Amino acid sequence: MAVATYYEILGVPRTANQAEIRKAYLRASLRCHPDKNPGREEEAKAEFIQIGTAYSCLKDETSRAAYDRELSAGKFNWRPPQRPQSNATSNNNVGEQAKKDKEFDNFMDLFDETVSGMSEAELTVSI
Repeated sequence: MAVATYYEILGVPRTANQAEIRKAYLRASLRCHPDKNPGREEEAKAEFIQIGTAYSCLKDETSRAAYDRELSAGKFNWRPPQRPQSNATSNNNVGEQAKKDKEFDNFMDLFDETVSGMSEAELTVSI
């Protein structure tokens, strides 16, 4: 399986400006938001985290520049989140699930922060 870059995850070229990156983030995060994917919430959560991770890096010019340097040097080593395991009860799995839940909550906060104050019309226009 090929590893996707943050640009591929958001569906933008490396030359994308901040407005294009934000628009792509909004479109992708709305598409895979767990509330919009009944019956596949866990997969949608994993996608949502992946999209939030990409946007968190690319929205900040400093982290984006560092990321671009790593891409150019061939040091890019991002791995997608693992798919959830079926109701495993070991302490390690419980700890991993808590970590994933916290990560998801952080990206929900980022999503909420990004769309807060936007009317439905503004949101529609921006995507």
